[in-house]
Amino acid sequence: MGKSDVRIGDIILVKDPTTYEYLGDEAFYCNPKSILSIRKAVLEAYNAPRNEKLKERLLSGFTWDAIAQQILSIYKEILDSKGVI
Repeated sequence: MGKSDVRIGDIILVKDPTTYEYLGDEAFYCNPKSILSIRKAVLEAYNAPRNEKLKERLLSGFTWDAIAQQILSIYKEILDSKGVI
């Protein structure tokens, strides 16, 4: 699947602080213990137009390369604070 094939507007998640921090109001959230809540979120996502804003955000900041760079930066910061680098 190429980058242009990704349909990001269909993300349905359980709303918790971590996922909401990453995706904000761009995703669809549901209560996993409620069939009605899941149904509502799935239908909303299905009927929603493609979310280009979220697509670009995920493709630019949540790739393996982007995450690896963030982790490397954290390790360097820790090593620098310990006087290792």
